Amino acid sequence: HHYLETSWGNTFPDEYYWLHAHSFNCNKTSFFIAQGTPRFMGIPNQQFMGYLKTEKETYIFHPRNSKLAICSQTKKIQIQAKKTQVLVTYSNGTPISLLAPFEGELSHPVVEHVNVSVGILLKNKRGTEEYYSKAGSWENN
Repeated sequence: HHYLETSWGNTFPDEYYWLHAHSFNCNKTSFFIAQGTPRFMGIPNQQFMGYLKTEKETYIFHPRNSKLAICSQTKKIQIQAKKTQVLVTYSNGTPISLLAPFEGELSHPVVEHVNVSVGILLKNKRGTEEYYSKAGSWENN
């Protein structure tokens, strides 16, 4: 299997974290967060991106507008944005083996956890809290 990206997988991050979940208790809610350490001009540069889409609003997260803290040992994620705070908890699920790109080939083993229990607590500056829960999946390499 060849990895069909213009860099042939050579720019795929050596380390990354990825979690997504959708179809929460509110069907119009979905969440995604990814953090990686790609190399830019040979130097590792940690980046992240993500979003939380609720029935009312979509929150976009990136280094220019928020701070991200991921602890894969305790299975907790904290996102601090200007007007909101997002606290995510998740668990291990069913492990599935996948292959990630390495030097143009899909040859690097990665474990993805599916059917994971995910809980999201959204707090805004006014003290309002919303809670979402559903299954999702995550990878940490």
